[in-house]
Amino acid sequence: KNTTQAVHGADDQTVASRAKKDDSAATMSTAPTEEYVFKHPPLDDGRGVGSHFSSLLLSADWFNTGCELLLLGGLTFAAYQLPPEVVNVEGSMPLRHVALFFWAGSIF
Repeated sequence: KNTTQAVHGADDQTVASRAKKDDSAATMSTAPTEEYVFKHPPLDDGRGVGSHFSSLLLSADWFNTGCELLLLGGLTFAAYQLPPEVVNVEGSMPLRHVALFFWAGSIF
């Protein structure tokens, strides 16, 4: 019995000392005194925002552009040529809307 009480008493003291350390650490942390502002460095090579493409469509890589057009074209073909009972899932958006969403994502 004494051993069990000694072990539990030690655990209680350990938990209490950890809680005190956590409380003191929380009160010691302070907010930064200066506001941090990130500034983008200027581009030295003359590139601007308009010269960056974030999608593969019309990105000057003919292979990837061809693959994207093939995939988007196949999805659009399936959405408009196959019967809606085959390609649409009840409770979800129609495949036509998905195809249009992917086209918009590729262009814009």
